[in-house]
Amino acid sequence: MDQQVVTTDEFTTAMASIQEALASLRQEIGIVQTTIINDAHAHMDRIEQHMRQLRVSDSSVVWDDLEGMPVASLLAKFRMPDIERYTGIGCPRIHLRLYSIVMRAHELDES
Repeated sequence: MDQQVVTTDEFTTAMASIQEALASLRQEIGIVQTTIINDAHAHMDRIEQHMRQLRVSDSSVVWDDLEGMPVASLLAKFRMPDIERYTGIGCPRIHLRLYSIVMRAHELDES
């Protein structure tokens, strides 16, 4: 009978420990999710600031401050060619080759 009491006590202790670990894990997950959400909001704020700095002059789109963003001079009437997005199925190199061919045909490649 004593062994059953000890086993029950050990089980109760183990369950309490597991519940504490789960509560701690839930709290950590909540912190991580909050951080990700805050980072996403900060990123959106930066994008909005860049959009405000966007201006059109001489039929070209220009940014005043890029902070390391790649630069491309595009006509104001520019329309992105209809290129099928890579879905993760198939060879990514073939997709990039096709993308490059389409961009070159529209004279949008950097070579």
